[in-house]
Amino acid sequence: MPGVAGEAPASAADGDNAVDLFSPVVVSPNAKRRAASSEVGRDAVHLNRAITDLPLNAKARFSLPGGASYEIVYDGRQDHPSGNVTWSGYLKGYGNDYRAVITFGDSGASGRILTPDGEFLVESDSDGEWLIDTQAAGLKASEPGDDTVIPLPKELRDPSNKPTEDSTAPDREGNLISRAAKFAAADTLTTIDVMILYTPGLANRLGNGLSARLDQIIALSNQAYRDSSVYINLRLVHKEQVNYSDQTDNGSALDALTYGSDPTLAGVARLRDAKGADLVSLIRPFKRATAGGCGIAWIGGRSGQAGYGYSVVSDGPDVDGSGYYCLDLSFAHELGHNMGSMHDRAHAGGGSGAYPYSYGYGVSGVFGTVMSYLSPSIGKFSNPAITCAGGISCGVSEGAPDSANNALSLNNTRMAVADYRPEQSLPSSSYTLSVTKSGDGTVASTPAGIAC
Repeated sequence: MPGVAGEAPASAADGDNAVDLFSPVVVSPNAKRRAASSEVGRDAVHLNRAITDLPLNAKARFSLPGGASYEIVYDGRQDHPSGNVTWSGYLKGYGNDYRAVITFGDSGASGRILTPDGEFLVESDSDGEWLIDTQAAGLKASEPGDDTVIPLPKELRDPSNKPTEDSTAPDREGNLISRAAKFAAADTLTTIDVMILYTPGLANRLGNGLSARLDQIIALSNQAYRDSSVYINLRLVHKEQVNYSDQTDNGSALDALTYGSDPTLAGVARLRDAKGADLVSLIRPFKRATAGGCGIAWIGGRSGQAGYGYSVVSDGPDVDGSGYYCLDLSFAHELGHNMGSMHDRAHAGGGSGAYPYSYGYGVSGVFGTVMSYLSPSIGKFSNPAITCAGGISCGVSEGAPDSANNALSLNNTRMAVADYRPEQSLPSSSYTLSVTKSGDGTVASTPAGIAC
């Protein structure tokens, strides 16, 4: 993506010569969003799109409104089919415990920057782009809720209330673990295809920031996998608005999504098959009074099958202004349940995942992994082979009585989940190139591979 005219050119400089990640802007008096710069902890900014021109390992400066600043070492880029780009890096001197992951296009941006000073969010809507200091703004992570559902065994299921599974789809009940175990030692990256459905309420709230937001939650998940040695890459194969209500609780929404019991969701199973989506997630704006939490999902693994590859996610701050918000990692958390992973043991509620060690981990007040209910939340899955929070082990060995290794569990179930639906080929496109001048030259295409 080229830099936007008027932005500072990016360079591989250090210190005072580092490119700024954001520049402040003057807010229009007509700006309607709650997160106006006049509110504490909410500042209007402009993301410097020229950061995409930086070479890997170059540095960008993140200046906090209060005057402090951090250098972010650029270490990754993801280009999305939508045209959006995800830029990621880590805070110099802190390693990947503190990360910046920002997704943006020509219009719209969404991001999360975790620092020792707290969590900062990048949001956008029709009024502009905003940097949210969650602590200064008084935002509080929503209280943990019961966000897991374990499918009943076949013999106990009500025949009139079963997932809207394609009749030709193979029944993988009981086969998930045995199939995946054969691939447990492999370090091949596995692609899991995801379909995201969203409500009019989410579209209205985000405005032209919707596309960046949906790509961002995919990118955050993929970054967490990479930082945790999990060999999974999520691919967004389809996104679509559905006219489902934002007023129901998440459990009711999950049932409607899974069983097609609401007219607005009756065609989801067919759409899932057509798009080859292994997992499907419905995303709605967070409404604390009715949602019952920030998400809910069926537990995959030993009790799971392809027909239960569904989740519901609440996004962003409470629409009613309670001051609570849902963490940006909620999407990765719920999909973790679909893949057989559980919370930390203290918050697992007696349920079991794909393996005896499929638990999140953390140290209260120090860190909590993606599947844990402990805080502050970091973008890593439990794994005793890596460290969190400056040297503390991120998990407990699978052989220990209090084992906690979501990374191993995810690696062991990933192949089966990726097999929930056969991959569908993307439709081919044709392009016409018109030349009005004679002479020799080279034609470069974006995306690459277009024959001219």
